[in-house]
Amino acid sequence: MVFRSRLSGALRAAVLCAAGLVALAATNTASAAQPTFLTYVDAGSPLERQPQLWASFGGEWRRFTMDTGSTSIAVDSRAIPNLASLPNLGPATLTYGSSGVTLVGFRVLVPVTIRGANGATITTNPIPVLAVSRITCRPDALRCRPSRTGARTAMMGIGYGHGRPDAVRNGTLGNPFIHAADQTAKLGAPVRPGYIVTARGVQVGLAPGDTNHFSLVKLIRRRSGDWSLPNACVAVDGRKAGCGPISVDTGIVRMLVAVPGAENAQKIAVSIGDPAKPAAAYAFSPGDGNPMTPAGIREKPAGYRIFVNPGLHFINGFDVLYDPLQGYAGYRPSGG
Repeated sequence: MVFRSRLSGALRAAVLCAAGLVALAATNTASAAQPTFLTYVDAGSPLERQPQLWASFGGEWRRFTMDTGSTSIAVDSRAIPNLASLPNLGPATLTYGSSGVTLVGFRVLVPVTIRGANGATITTNPIPVLAVSRITCRPDALRCRPSRTGARTAMMGIGYGHGRPDAVRNGTLGNPFIHAADQTAKLGAPVRPGYIVTARGVQVGLAPGDTNHFSLVKLIRRRSGDWSLPNACVAVDGRKAGCGPISVDTGIVRMLVAVPGAENAQKIAVSIGDPAKPAAAYAFSPGDGNPMTPAGIREKPAGYRIFVNPGLHFINGFDVLYDPLQGYAGYRPSGG
């Protein structure tokens, strides 16, 4: 679910100070021997619904949706123990562009432990987490129920490239998978920041040589310190392709695309990276039974900045790598 967020300006200096401390901690921690693989909770094969993982802030375990289309963790404020004693980064909101849901609350710095169905765990350094106190809906919301509390909120955003102006709002500091305590932000380290999303689970951390098995797309560094999204081209029924940013989003089951006529298409072809030599390419027809075929197709909502969002079914055909240290997105056929 691609999002927009807003942070109060009053504590901006405090945010940047805390951000520096978190980044330093991530760089200086000792490395484990190898990355950690977390299997999804009750995901099924092929993947047909949003993948979930367990997470805890020192209290009870909750199931979270692992969302590659948004950034940072958002959770009901009541799920965070000793909330009042945590460093408070001020009021914040987060809007999911694909649904119109707006989460309202404040950000705190807190470590989180994440567990897969296989029992494997990672623990992060303290990261900014949105403690949600209420939920509102945009006028054009498609799937939204307002609430006076943050009940039902448990989102684990691990995406990047959504153009926010600082490291808290764009998720660089809030991404749990690039701030695990056993990662070292240095090339050649046994475990460095990054992840590989598959249809069965997610590998947290990259080992030397992991990128060798992927077709890579070089990303562009933004002024905010975040990396841009890769580009993709989409052709509908054999017509000339349109191109723009792609966000592979495990938070939705439908494809969102900016190409006119896509909702009624007989065939859609997608390629990522250089059109002459794509890093990943596939085609489908609605209802064809292909595991990569989305549950539906609709034109992207107004204000939605992504050109194409293929939805979670993309993961049934390709494993997806993110290397934030070198600035690469990578793709390989599933099981490769």
